[in-house]
Amino acid sequence: MDIAQRLRQLEVFGHFSSEQIEQLARCTSRVRYPQDAVVIQEGDHTLDAYVIDSGLVAIQRSTPYGLFSLAQLGAGCELVLVQLYDPLEVAAPPPGLYPVSDGARRGVLDTVGAAHREAWQRRFSDRVGLLEELTRRHRAHLLGLPSDAPLVDTLARGLHPRRNGGGR
Repeated sequence: MDIAQRLRQLEVFGHFSSEQIEQLARCTSRVRYPQDAVVIQEGDHTLDAYVIDSGLVAIQRSTPYGLFSLAQLGAGCELVLVQLYDPLEVAAPPPGLYPVSDGARRGVLDTVGAAHREAWQRRFSDRVGLLEELTRRHRAHLLGLPSDAPLVDTLARGLHPRRNGGGR
């Protein structure tokens, strides 16, 4: 089967026109990696995209104690985007003038005017809206993770939601 035919079968490309599929196929390569091959190293910058047609891919992170497995992906796996944010991003602090610094420069954060606070909230809402659109487009899931929430509990609730108010 040629690459264009295979791309047409994949749900992720279901909204592509025939012309777009053909264009994508012209810049696509079918590659088979041997077991345990490293495809991308942590820290590599790439514009490549990969479709897992068969087999599994492990996502690992280097730690001082060795490799830590973050996930294993295969054909038909689901994608979850985790948005880690500081609660301060959601809403501006109470009206006031706050000194701020990045270590090299100093400034003042002005939250006195209502317009400033509304713009603050709108920026966060717009960013969430973009992420929601991205997840809808790619049939992924979005999990908001505030930095002041208990990490494990939040991930457990978000990744394994309770059904019908009962157990898992």
